Amino acid sequence: FPYTTLFRSYDRYIRAGILLDGIALDARSADLRYQAVHLLEGAVAQDPKFLLAYCRLGFAHQGLYFNGYDHTPLRLARAKEAVDAALRLGPERGEPHLTAGLLYYYCYRDYDRARSELEIARRLLPNEPLVYATLAWIDRRQGRWQDHLRDVNRALELDPLNVFILHQVAGTYQVLRRYNNLVATFDR
Repeated sequence: FPYTTLFRSYDRYIRAGILLDGIALDARSADLRYQAVHLLEGAVAQDPKFLLAYCRLGFAHQGLYFNGYDHTPLRLARAKEAVDAALRLGPERGEPHLTAGLLYYYCYRDYDRARSELEIARRLLPNEPLVYATLAWIDRRQGRWQDHLRDVNRALELDPLNVFILHQVAGTYQVLRRYNNLVATFDR
């Protein structure tokens, strides 16, 4: 029965998301990423048109590659395959472009390509904080401090309780020697 297959696929997608969302708080992040990849590969095997599962799968592969758990050409190829599948399934959707932007930023360090994908994602997902945060990180790497602060603060407006983004803002204020802003950010 097709609904049972779709339900199983969605269940795997949700369970993988829970694992990936908890990574920052867990020292076993490599194990959690591998578990998420396994779940997501099962999800897309059961439902080959599951666009968001391909996006999340690309993200999980990127994390394994970028964080050095599996910094191999094969892992990078798997990340790219998942992103390409998502882009084929939904070129008009923002999520695949966001995932592509993350891939080009984290794995290829191709900031121009990442920025172009993220600009598409920003147009299609105007309230997604990760789009603005990633654009801000690119700006920071390129020394565009005012653009960085604009985008990272927009990400914070959209996700005001995101401690990771707050730490990024604090680090920027420290580099810029804007200590009053630094203290205010830590107080927040």
